[in-house]
Amino acid sequence: MKIAPGLRPARAWRYWVLTLGVVGLVLIVAFVLTQQYVTAFGFPDGNRVREALQAQGTDALKAEAIRAQAQTAWGQLGDFLGGTLNPLVSFLALFVLLLNYKSQTEELRATQETLQNQVNATFQDRQEARFFDLIRLYQDTIDEVKFRLRDGVYEGKRAFFEFNNLHIDVTSDPIEESIKRAVAQLRTHDYLFDHYFRVLFNILSISKTLLNKDLHVFLKLLRAQLSKDELIVLALNTQSEEGRKMISLIEDFGLLKHLPKGPFRSKLEESLPRKCFGNGFAQIGII
Repeated sequence: MKIAPGLRPARAWRYWVLTLGVVGLVLIVAFVLTQQYVTAFGFPDGNRVREALQAQGTDALKAEAIRAQAQTAWGQLGDFLGGTLNPLVSFLALFVLLLNYKSQTEELRATQETLQNQVNATFQDRQEARFFDLIRLYQDTIDEVKFRLRDGVYEGKRAFFEFNNLHIDVTSDPIEESIKRAVAQLRTHDYLFDHYFRVLFNILSISKTLLNKDLHVFLKLLRAQLSKDELIVLALNTQSEEGRKMISLIEDFGLLKHLPKGPFRSKLEESLPRKCFGNGFAQIGII
């Protein structure tokens, strides 16, 4: 956002007009007062003054008296105008000064707000860029996960699917035993997922400091990246000693909201905080 280039010239033009208006008002008032003074008190005739100044002899004293009368009248007029107009001019000057001060204060405040908005927008853009860098890091990490079987090597999200299909069974009764066996299989294959868990942990930790009030919008994007098979592996990881440190982050972001419903999820809901499954989201306000 840029400061409107016409803001200052427009205000300067407005105050020039106001100043000229004040000067014109003072002149009009001076003219009116002069007319009123002359009407009320009279004024020496200019022709009589000139004739008296040209007179000789005994008329010289009379001429001097007329000239003194004229000088006195002009002096009285000056005193009258000065005493009447000075307070008015002072008041108008103070009024213009206050208006100018108010205008400069408002302009300074508007400039400061604009600059602050620019700083905030730039900071927000950097934070969003960092978040999408984290998303790309997550995608690159997923692509690096490889699961080798006799019929080939599976990568990325397909690796999670094939691993779960071969080693993970969280539907058999008793469900507690199924979960224990699944966790044991996950720990046996730590080499597949250790890097994935570490990167995801750091992404979640860093994301908590980004995006401020818009954090929940972008975390929905992050949560949407997780496939069903990833959620199963992530949920199983919370049941191991190594994975418990992620529970608080999973709770903050409600990462298990889309974990498939069934006995496995119902059992986890008994041991994990409710907010892990998207209920409440007190930390970041996600619904």
